[in-house]
Amino acid sequence: MLLPLFEMICIQELKGSPGCAKVHHKTPLKLGPRRRARRCELRVSRQKRLQPMEQLPPEYIVTSKKQCCYIPELHYCIGVDADTLYDYALKHCLMPSNVGFASDDARRFCGLLEATKGLARLSGAILFLQEPVWSAEDPWLLARHSNHNWFYHMNVLNGPPDEEVFDIVRQELAISGTPKWYQIVT
Repeated sequence: MLLPLFEMICIQELKGSPGCAKVHHKTPLKLGPRRRARRCELRVSRQKRLQPMEQLPPEYIVTSKKQCCYIPELHYCIGVDADTLYDYALKHCLMPSNVGFASDDARRFCGLLEATKGLARLSGAILFLQEPVWSAEDPWLLARHSNHNWFYHMNVLNGPPDEEVFDIVRQELAISGTPKWYQIVT
């Protein structure tokens, strides 16, 4: 009779010496009150620093691949309400009508993606649908590019300027938000 690999390993561990099957866990490092307070201060300052920003500070600009691991990835986005995007997809018949969706949430998410694709075609730019790390004013973000790939978007792809792209998005969705730099959940 063949036993699965996991059962064979368990049987072998039980047959071995009593000390070989023990798992040694590291004891958690106990922080004192000063160290805990300092850790909280650093976390709060990091969170404040990465709140949505109107302009990208120079220390977040990535100029080489070596810097990518040290600088957090921030995306240039405009905040959009999910209902607005879904209504746009329905209004412009962007939803596939012959597809059966498993749930209303799946249909809604498909509408958000199709609206993003439609706006990208209309503006002539690459747009992504993103969700912020910290709560933004709006639950969804239409991202244009990040600080890690800005040079590629502007110089290699020769895409339209950001102002034109976001003007088209604001006009089509009838929103008045301004684009900001957000940290994105990846």
